[in-house]
Amino acid sequence: MSTIHDKYLVCGNSDGTIRFYDFYFKIVAWFEDMYFSNIKSISFSKTEPKAASNEPKGDDGEEPFMCSDFLVADESALICMLQSSLFEEIEPAKKKGYTIFSGIQSSISTICVHPTQSILAIAGSEGFILLWDYLKRGDPISNYENFRKEESKGAGNKIFTCIEFTPDGSEILVTTYNGEIKIMDAQSGQFKKLNAPLKTSDRKGYPITKLTLSKDGNYFAVCDTNRSICLFKKDYLPIDTAQQKPKEWQFTGKMLSHEIEISDIAFGYDLNEDGEYKQRLFSIGKDRRLFEYDVYGSSIIGLNVVDQFKIEQEAEPSACIWYPKKDSKEGLLLTANSEYKMKVWNPSAQSSRKTCLGPTYGDRITKMKELNVQG
Repeated sequence: MSTIHDKYLVCGNSDGTIRFYDFYFKIVAWFEDMYFSNIKSISFSKTEPKAASNEPKGDDGEEPFMCSDFLVADESALICMLQSSLFEEIEPAKKKGYTIFSGIQSSISTICVHPTQSILAIAGSEGFILLWDYLKRGDPISNYENFRKEESKGAGNKIFTCIEFTPDGSEILVTTYNGEIKIMDAQSGQFKKLNAPLKTSDRKGYPITKLTLSKDGNYFAVCDTNRSICLFKKDYLPIDTAQQKPKEWQFTGKMLSHEIEISDIAFGYDLNEDGEYKQRLFSIGKDRRLFEYDVYGSSIIGLNVVDQFKIEQEAEPSACIWYPKKDSKEGLLLTANSEYKMKVWNPSAQSSRKTCLGPTYGDRITKMKELNVQG
């Protein structure tokens, strides 16, 4: 779109840039790196034009660029107020203007909620993250670090897949379609610089599909489309023998266990003799099997399997979660399948006794129908 302001022809472009031309079509000023999408509207205020620089004239003797404050809106409903001084700003972080209303740049791929605060983390499929307080309802904290970079590389419109807060709410784990995991500071909304990149494989092309964290916040696990389970631990780096630097997330182990697609992964826990949590990791797949992995005995050589058994005959397992037990003294795992049934398992039982504890919800419904027919 284009409009006239004072002695300039102003053009808003499909790539999110705004350019000012004189009436001889010579470019005078430009506004870029604003993270706009296709510009749909430019509206100037009635205030007097302000000079972008304090110098009366430029080096070539020309008058400095001047314009009134103006509003810009793009097709993703982002509305910002810009000023002439932004044209002379050098730092990209200070060239964004004042956000009046923030829209969504693309479809939302995943969201999560802060464990103790009223904050939503929203991940867009094209590579941006918004942190928004749903009670205060102010402007969201935005991170477009990957949005422009990936777009310029032609990586497509699918970047982020899963997002989760750590149990203490200090960090946000973000997984990607190329198998990488990024760590974001929950307060600043900026990605942390790690000693080594976190990834599931040196080969790209295996999107991460699931992410889960342990109850104590010291471990997280992911699975990808290559049927791999990867475990990561937050610990001191091996080179930090004096343990003077902060703990950092590190790759711990990997296992390609299932024959076909993994349906879900979940952490469980037991209490040891000292009353401390002992973490357990499980996965279920469309091969109708359940695997348990050794969280503490695994290494970069591999993720060791503690046990595995079959949990379905015909239906496909679809989800699993550690059962929020109240009366049971043993750790239980709840699974669901493609036939809308749920089952509770005791994965600590001996292999000969690994059976479903009680009837499934589907079986109960069937029995109720039978009673209705007979009655």
